[in-house]
Amino acid sequence: FLPLTVSLACVPSSHPQIAPLMDQRVEIHGTSRTDMNGKCGVATDFHPMGGQHDRSQDRYVVQLDSGEAFKVKPANVRAEGTGAVTGKAKGKVKKGKKAR
Repeated sequence: FLPLTVSLACVPSSHPQIAPLMDQRVEIHGTSRTDMNGKCGVATDFHPMGGQHDRSQDRYVVQLDSGEAFKVKPANVRAEGTGAVTGKAKGKVKKGKKAR
């Protein structure tokens, strides 16, 4: 993650097939930065950095509720409220018996 100060490129929100989360509330998840996972904000920009044939370099710009902005891989951004609830979040987790 790199903090952003300037937007370099923008894909208009008229391209939902490329950036379906543009201008929507999103949640960051599944990153190696555990301090970022679970943070929410708005996807304000999209950078198609890999071109048409390499989507692995694409990044959303997410403006967090705290005011900070970060570039995040599309795989690590989801619509707010659509995330899975983990066992810890649900409450007590029961452990089953080990298979033999």
